[in-house]
Amino acid sequence: MKSNNKLTTLITSCVSSLRIQKYFLGGAAAVVSGIFIGIGFIRYKPGFPLDDSWIHQTYAKNLVLYGRWEYIPGEISAGSTSPIWTLILSIGNLLGFKTPFFWTTFISVIFFVCLVLTAFEIVKNKKPELLGYSFLAGSAILLEWHLLWSVASGMETVLFSLLIVLVFLLLNIQKPKWILLGLLTGLLVWVRPDGITVLGPILLIFLYKGITKKIKFINLITFFIPLILLIGTYGWFNFGISGKLFPNTFYAKQIEYAILLSQPLLIRIYNVFSVLISGAGVLLVPGFIWAGKNAIVKRDFWKIGVILWIIGYGLLYVFRLPVVYQHGRYLFPLIPMFVVVGICGTSELIEWLKSRKNTREHFKTIFFGSVLVCSLIFVSSGEKAYIKDLQTIDQLMVQPALWIKNNTNQTSVIAAHDIGALGYYSDRKIIDLAGLI
Repeated sequence: MKSNNKLTTLITSCVSSLRIQKYFLGGAAAVVSGIFIGIGFIRYKPGFPLDDSWIHQTYAKNLVLYGRWEYIPGEISAGSTSPIWTLILSIGNLLGFKTPFFWTTFISVIFFVCLVLTAFEIVKNKKPELLGYSFLAGSAILLEWHLLWSVASGMETVLFSLLIVLVFLLLNIQKPKWILLGLLTGLLVWVRPDGITVLGPILLIFLYKGITKKIKFINLITFFIPLILLIGTYGWFNFGISGKLFPNTFYAKQIEYAILLSQPLLIRIYNVFSVLISGAGVLLVPGFIWAGKNAIVKRDFWKIGVILWIIGYGLLYVFRLPVVYQHGRYLFPLIPMFVVVGICGTSELIEWLKSRKNTREHFKTIFFGSVLVCSLIFVSSGEKAYIKDLQTIDQLMVQPALWIKNNTNQTSVIAAHDIGALGYYSDRKIIDLAGLI
């Protein structure tokens, strides 16, 4: 009996230990994402599940080889949506890796681990008395199949999502470090132009703290100076290359998919926001709504800012680029904060139900179990989708690029719509029919 009591005490202390929870979540995030990618590589072969990944890899490779921002050697171009991501990828070339897969996977997994732990930290800070929910948030994110797919994608999505979550973590502090917030917000634009949208929640917090006299003018200065410098240099970088303030991809994608704007508005809204609930996220919808109600009642401007950002970011794509191909990857950065708010709201809803109907812990247990089981089921589906995507890109993009390299003259000019793998492998002059470069 005593040994059983000791075991129970040990398990309880481990579960309640924040340090152990963090170690577990960090390790689990690395293992789960590594297994997700590894299964794809074993079941098919190493690769990326979309062609755009190869665009970043080509810029990174040519930057190291020629020391210039070029997709086609000898032609400087602004075809990388994420200059920071391209620079990070170029480190792999500097280190001498012969293929891009190891380095890209390694850094993507590192960023994913940081994303999971940051989300855990936010929920822990919002609900310090309910530590189980912070652990659930971390678990739900590390098992979210869209995010696992993005870790494997070779794109900047995980880094972008991490920086967004870091911004909201800093905003939730009683006395935010405004200079760091300015740096992160500016850096977000270098990762993806739509990162500027986090300025909305930040300005809302500024307004609230200004009205309540909890902020000084110097705080505004320390925030905006690094922000303006980073955004200014980003615009200068692109303008110096292409004569435009944004990368070519920023304009080309909107032109190419403008036809989608003719769809009925409700269809576009459904398509965009359904990305958030095509998985275990559907279980978080009641909690998300409850969180919104409570945020208004309690004047929780941080939570109001997050919810407005999620809605606003989604509507930006509804009205400008309502594309949901490749599983809706442009909307993936919404998922971590949707999970955070949804779980915080669900914890409040369960506590309210317990106070009104004397609901026991069984309801909480059912919720935890449902989220985890649903996540695991969708991870399996996501794995199958990932393997299929690997096969599609390899057969339609990579293999033709290798064929062109081996069966055409080096002076040949190739016109193509999807140029990612073609640019990386073919070593030929390319005419980009999509206008990305």
